[in-house]
Amino acid sequence: MTGQLDFIDGSIVTLSADRAVFEEHSDLVNFSGNVVLNSTEGITLESDQLTTNIVALTAYSDVPVRASSALGELRSGNMRITTIHNSGHLKMFFGNGVKLTYVP
Repeated sequence: MTGQLDFIDGSIVTLSADRAVFEEHSDLVNFSGNVVLNSTEGITLESDQLTTNIVALTAYSDVPVRASSALGELRSGNMRITTIHNSGHLKMFFGNGVKLTYVP
């Protein structure tokens, strides 16, 4: 399964996973198995599970996450993503044992 979000500022986020289940009553999509999220800002996130709210444009994973970019790699036990007031910009929060490897 693959999907794409196009933001007002022109940035794009693509998401792929082995499986996705849409919960219509809560606007949640639960992705599982080889979840990969890519952004036009050059960030790649990988996890075994990701839950997104397609109306609020938020996401979270309560299982380990790996994020990589041109600056290095980050591993954490969980993650939250929120959208900043309809700007299309994302804020990412990592927790539960964060390890950052910076590559100058």
